[in-house]
Amino acid sequence: MTFAREKRLLLGALALLAPLPLPLNEPRPAGVIGFPFLLVYLSVVTLFLIRAARAEARWLGPLALNLLGLGYLPFLALDLAQVGGGSLVRPMMHLVLFSLAAKLFSLEREGDKWHVVIGVFFVFVCAMATSSAAGIVLYLVAFLGLSSYVLARLAALHLVSPPRATPLPGAADSVDPVAPALLGAALLGTALLGTRRTVALLVAGTIVIAMPLFALMPRLNDPFILGAGGERSLRYITGFSDEVNLDVIGRVRGNREVALRLEVEGGETAGRLGELRLRGASFDGYTGDRWHRSSAATRLRPGADYTFRLDATPAIAAVRIYLEALGTQSLILPVQAVSVELEGPTPLLRLDRGGGVQLPAAPSTAFGYRVGLGPGPVDLAAPPSGDREPTLDLAGVTPEMTLLAAEVAGSGTDFERARRIEQHLISSYRYTLDFVGRSTADPISDFLFVYRSGHCEYFASAMVLLLRAQAIPARFVTGFLGGEYSPLGYYLVRQDNAHAWVEAYLDGRGWVIFDPTPPSGRPTVAPRSLWSLVRQSYDFLVFRWDRYVISYGTADQAELLARLRAWLRSRFGDDRGSERDRIAAAPAAPDADRGVARWLPSGWWLGIFVPLLLGALVWLRRLPRSATEAYLRLRRMVARRGVVIDATTPALQLGTRIVNSSPGAAVPVGRIIGLYLRESFGGVAASLAERRELEGLLATARKQLVRSRPFA
Repeated sequence: MTFAREKRLLLGALALLAPLPLPLNEPRPAGVIGFPFLLVYLSVVTLFLIRAARAEARWLGPLALNLLGLGYLPFLALDLAQVGGGSLVRPMMHLVLFSLAAKLFSLEREGDKWHVVIGVFFVFVCAMATSSAAGIVLYLVAFLGLSSYVLARLAALHLVSPPRATPLPGAADSVDPVAPALLGAALLGTALLGTRRTVALLVAGTIVIAMPLFALMPRLNDPFILGAGGERSLRYITGFSDEVNLDVIGRVRGNREVALRLEVEGGETAGRLGELRLRGASFDGYTGDRWHRSSAATRLRPGADYTFRLDATPAIAAVRIYLEALGTQSLILPVQAVSVELEGPTPLLRLDRGGGVQLPAAPSTAFGYRVGLGPGPVDLAAPPSGDREPTLDLAGVTPEMTLLAAEVAGSGTDFERARRIEQHLISSYRYTLDFVGRSTADPISDFLFVYRSGHCEYFASAMVLLLRAQAIPARFVTGFLGGEYSPLGYYLVRQDNAHAWVEAYLDGRGWVIFDPTPPSGRPTVAPRSLWSLVRQSYDFLVFRWDRYVISYGTADQAELLARLRAWLRSRFGDDRGSERDRIAAAPAAPDADRGVARWLPSGWWLGIFVPLLLGALVWLRRLPRSATEAYLRLRRMVARRGVVIDATTPALQLGTRIVNSSPGAAVPVGRIIGLYLRESFGGVAASLAERRELEGLLATARKQLVRSRPFA
């Protein structure tokens, strides 16, 4: 296999792997690029690999490249016209992939291969930056392994490839004693760097170095350059919006996507939650076939400990909830919730008269919060007041409903009458999701007196109207019922667990929960099986990836640094700061102004000043300390390009050989050698300005030498 052929095959393989995740990434559902464009690109690169394997001699020249570029311009204009308010990443990535494919077919000179490597690197960065799926780790490892091997082979081939430049005068008469050793070292490096073990070590070393950098470098608040998406993309459930129709929850039955995850702190599960009922929103106004809120919410303010207190009942347990973006402002809370502590800053929470807690805006990404739990369901709603109480509104109550309510409820206390109505609906009506051919003129009346079957929205709506017919205040509530406990330590609440129930106000008891849906129609937990364990294990990976990679932010960094400082002081410090350490090791405050402010300056120092310092050191290292050092760099540069030189070759003879090989390097090489001779034989050291000039001259000479050699 010739060197040129192997280089082309290596670069083609790298270009083939780089864009594979792009159709699966953000923005959904088409990804950064669509599958049709990816298939076209892969077909072109495959054709290139076939031609490279056959060692084809003809490749695209400058004229053909220019014509291709002109032909792409109309497509680029059309691509940009489709952007509108969307992302500019898609047309730009189309352009990068087109340029990358064109460059593969025009590899002629030695320096061209680095253009392809740079293009592949940009595609790789885009693939990583636009993905939120845990599976991207497999792509990362595969790309790191292949790229490590490709770069190692390219470096080795660069050293062992024969020079293609015109023989220099005197080259045949001289023998470079360093050449055999250089060739041997190159072959040894090829053997070592080409092994699977070495590539695996390089990949592992890269990951080990990257992990602390990821943990300590400053983080942005938004985890995606393209906005929300991926495993944490927006999942609309309109059942928790300001109004809800009678069919919204029925439509999500059978949807097994995760709506939220719930962890009981301390790992104890039995007896802490009892029946897992999570409250979303409540509605008191009914108009024909939909429910709505009739009153505004009041503002809640956090306490001194940055916790929103919902009730004065002391918390006896706590859970941590990770809520997916459901397109709602409602904060999903267990019915036992007495306090809320959000992860990340928030200006306010609101509590409506129905006891629903609302965020300032519907989150576009998943987020977490900690909830303190009381011993039982907590009554957060305001009691009925006045003659215009919305929970006693008789809109939708027909005379037939009034007669049915009186017949079923009978006499007795409010609680006894409400329980009889609940039991009547449970025992006398059937749960169904089949509504084909039904009239929608008066759905609740038809449910009660015609079809006698429906789903949870119908059962809950009917009970609310029957209670109001008995002058018992009642409201319609949506949320989630039940959850699937994972052996990995948390509950999975899926969209399939969405449910509706009733809250009625009873004298002496306050607001009480009733659930008139028959048990056969309530959300159920799938039986445990090997398949369910596989699903739960995969969800665990996705959950942890979202939590500790995608959503890892400044608050997590503050907590990590605080715990690290406390651990270091406990091991190597004294006891004077023990109390301060315990405070520092506590979980980070949900508000950025509390925990993050203490550590943000040091985090930014690590992320900004350290790279600047390293960059300055690299710049100083690149700046030649003398003209002699610049001349020695030139000699090494020429030797790496395959020009055979002796250790005793005079400077002027070296310059002649370089110019014969690369006429474009005549000016920078002549200036470097002139300053070297002046310093060596005239005793005049190069000034700082001349040293800076020498750095630029070396860069120019390097470019000219690269361009002078054909791709080999």
